[in-house]
Amino acid sequence: MTENQWLKCNDPVPMLACLTDLASYRKLALFACACCRGIPPGALPEDLRGILETLERYLAGTATAGELLAITRVPWSPVAPFRGMASRAVHAAARAALSSEADGAWKEAREARAFVVDLVRQLGGGGEARQAEWRRQALLLREIFGNPFRLPELPPAWHAWNDGTVVQILQVVELEQDYGQLTILGDALEDAGCRDVAVLAHCRQTEKHVRGCWVVDLLFSRA
Repeated sequence: MTENQWLKCNDPVPMLACLTDLASYRKLALFACACCRGIPPGALPEDLRGILETLERYLAGTATAGELLAITRVPWSPVAPFRGMASRAVHAAARAALSSEADGAWKEAREARAFVVDLVRQLGGGGEARQAEWRRQALLLREIFGNPFRLPELPPAWHAWNDGTVVQILQVVELEQDYGQLTILGDALEDAGCRDVAVLAHCRQTEKHVRGCWVVDLLFSRA
């Protein structure tokens, strides 16, 4: 896959293959979790939402592996429509985060993605719904992994600029998951000396940001 293909691709399968040697377990689990967040509310019972919330806290470092393991072992609630497919997707995402081997993390992340696609297709819309979910997942990959073909450039003094303004904005984003602050972050980075077009454009994009946003992770030096 070329850089241009990555930027325009609407199929997550070859995009994931492109990341084979680049993706951390954390990023794979974040992608799987973001895929599961696209499951329609009516097909995602409360206990599965609880697993996703605990998974997100685990990936943020505010929940333990024991907590995540405990909640994934809770008996199923009364059966909801398409319960089995949703459960498979959510549990695969949790296993991706808990995996101790690269092959396991990749397998579970791919399965979570595929289960969500199948679920969305079965809920209605057939092939069109599947294509729409593919496009959404491709956007998620670019949101979480950025452009693997090009390293971004950030000003070396951004931490200290204007009494730590960029750091303060990042802390709001992190603590409150307020990604609406990324537009302000982009302005602050530009004022601090950032001239990287991709970084600034991503901060100002209209598409929804998710946990694991590549610019936020870059600024926090997280893989």
